[in-house]
Amino acid sequence: MAEVFKKEIVQRICRCLLDVHVLILIQRRPLWGYRLKQDLETSFDVTLRHGTLYPLLNNLELRGLVTSQTQKHKGRERRVYRTTRKGMQYLGTYTNIVKEQIHLIETASAVEPLSNCTLTEWRPSKQVLNNCSQVGK
Repeated sequence: MAEVFKKEIVQRICRCLLDVHVLILIQRRPLWGYRLKQDLETSFDVTLRHGTLYPLLNNLELRGLVTSQTQKHKGRERRVYRTTRKGMQYLGTYTNIVKEQIHLIETASAVEPLSNCTLTEWRPSKQVLNNCSQVGK
């Protein structure tokens, strides 16, 4: 059962944070769209349409998080993407936020003890709710 949950959660995270995962992969090494699509599908067991990936790459470039350069490879042109300094700062901020959220989850003050309630009764603490309400502001 845990494997089913794991696969579902990983796929959900990938869909919700696709831009972050793209930046992480491009940070490791410059990539072109098709290779990036293959790496994402392999790493996260998801299927991506080109209509999802390429608009995302264009958006990341417009936001200054990646740059692209046309390169010839075996007679064909392809756009190779690299993470910019701003993209690296974005990833650093993302990493810090994830660490903070994990810390909140792991601390006793962040959630009511599960031994005192059923999973359907579990509620996040006010601190977690306040943090979530700040997202997107």
